[in-house]
Amino acid sequence: MQTGGSLRAGNAADRSGDAGQGDDPTLVLIATSRAYSLRGVHPGSTVRALRRRFRGERRAFAAAGARVWLLSRRGGLVAGVRGGRVAYLALYDRSALRTAAALRALLRRAG
Repeated sequence: MQTGGSLRAGNAADRSGDAGQGDDPTLVLIATSRAYSLRGVHPGSTVRALRRRFRGERRAFAAAGARVWLLSRRGGLVAGVRGGRVAYLALYDRSALRTAAALRALLRRAG
């Protein structure tokens, strides 16, 4: 990425870290680059900006050193907040990750 950060993909069976191995579907995409934004919120934005642009958001749990905020009940959008700023934005497959516990486990594995 030219702007720094990373874009990571996670699937249920991948624990090896080898890219291109297996054919399991991607369950979560995690972006730490400022190039990716949702409604004007990107990694590095403040919690205040996040709360203004996503009404109805709620804090759910902690994973990978950040407090995870559920941004959309139907859309599968989350933000990781660390130190009052957005650390990452993530998009996940709600049909595969139906519970907060399943999402938490996958985000913790993603590190």
